[in-house]
Amino acid sequence: MENPKLRAGEFFPRIILPTISGTEIDVSEPYQNAAWQVVFFYRGFHSKLCTEFLNQFEQSKAQLIEHGISVVAVSADSGEQLQQHLTELNISYPIAFGLSIEQMHELSLYISLPRDFNQTNHPFCEPGLFVINELGQIVVLDISNSKICRPDLPRLVQGIIALKQSEQPHVISGGF
Repeated sequence: MENPKLRAGEFFPRIILPTISGTEIDVSEPYQNAAWQVVFFYRGFHSKLCTEFLNQFEQSKAQLIEHGISVVAVSADSGEQLQQHLTELNISYPIAFGLSIEQMHELSLYISLPRDFNQTNHPFCEPGLFVINELGQIVVLDISNSKICRPDLPRLVQGIIALKQSEQPHVISGGF
């Protein structure tokens, strides 16, 4: 089965998922009057590295919001798994859950199967990060095939802010 990869400049697909508060969120749409959105796809509650990254991202959230950039995280976890994970998280940005395998394919995310069904009971995506501009286009994407590959957060945040503020075009074609 051919799975065309998303590229910079393409429109981010519309993906609507539930949140723990019982509402749904369109992860492609910025919130809190922001113009841009950062969407982080993470492995799930079973991943200690993801827990650390999500908590570290909280420290950057205020700086991004100040520049008109909102943040949301997404996993394939169930609502119950997310509820359990929240006991280890110290974050204030929304987390959506229930990402399907079809949506993972649509987003070009790598998919892994659990090695230990005591930790999680479903396929999950490896980390992926997308920055979406005011037009809904993907400006930055970082898709990993391993839990160990993560962007450097201070550099990432500085780069996103600089990119948004620049006068240069925000998107380059991925197809040369």
